[in-house]
Amino acid sequence: MKLVGHENAISIIKSFVKKGKESDAYIFCGPKGVGKKKTAWLLAISQVCKRGEVLNPCFSCDECRRAVNKNHPSIIEVEPEGLSIKREILKEVLEELQFKPYSGEKRFIIIDDAEDLTLKSANMLLKTIEEPPRGVFIILITSSIRKILPTIRSRCKHVYFGLLTDEEVAKVFEMEGVPKDAVFINLADGSPGTGISLMKEFSSGIGVFDEIFQLIKSPSIKKVLEISESLVRREGLIDLLELFKHWVVKSKIYPDQIKTVSIVERVDVACKEIRMNANKSLTITKLLIDLVKLSV
Repeated sequence: MKLVGHENAISIIKSFVKKGKESDAYIFCGPKGVGKKKTAWLLAISQVCKRGEVLNPCFSCDECRRAVNKNHPSIIEVEPEGLSIKREILKEVLEELQFKPYSGEKRFIIIDDAEDLTLKSANMLLKTIEEPPRGVFIILITSSIRKILPTIRSRCKHVYFGLLTDEEVAKVFEMEGVPKDAVFINLADGSPGTGISLMKEFSSGIGVFDEIFQLIKSPSIKKVLEISESLVRREGLIDLLELFKHWVVKSKIYPDQIKTVSIVERVDVACKEIRMNANKSLTITKLLIDLVKLSV
């Protein structure tokens, strides 16, 4: 478990820890899938580790092994259940903080998708942030910081995480053991988590994009009908078309920006028509013909 990129965020976190506060609260904010949660866990593990440094645990001591397996009593993660983080879930976690820590002095509460806290949960958390038990560190993770209660935002230290470069995304793919597929690296758009999710969901269907690209280079009505028939049979057709739209923009198969915008508009129209139960075969065939026409 290593971090890729985010040098500025890492530097800020280290400076916070160096101050040696007995308790603290942070907000890790930035786009989804860029490594905020991984950083939160690395920080927590490194602070319960017997031999490691900030964000660089040894991973060999008993404390590290328990933390990596997510069964260390001093590191608790809270996630939404359904669409929100309810008061009952948070209450149980915060009540545990009143007891003495299992070992050492530091305990970490990692709250993922913190923007999903209900108002009651947020107000309960606010009281703990204002009067934290000794040795308690709270990390809120969010991609929508404005949705977090303003009074909580004002009492937390903020760490911003930006998008990664394509080279950094490729490195994360390699570390996670997934293929360094150029299509999904592009589609990740700086978010490795997004790229990996798309790969898991669409890896079996992405080949059709290459078929469309070849069609554009060498138009054939026979090929149009074959691709149309193949697409119509696929589950999640609208999601695949939305992904194709993003791929068209990222891959720049149309050097002319006006043509790219036209394709995006045509894909949007096709998706709308399919949602309205239009004939899928006719809709997709027309879309493919439009793609060919715009390439001329």
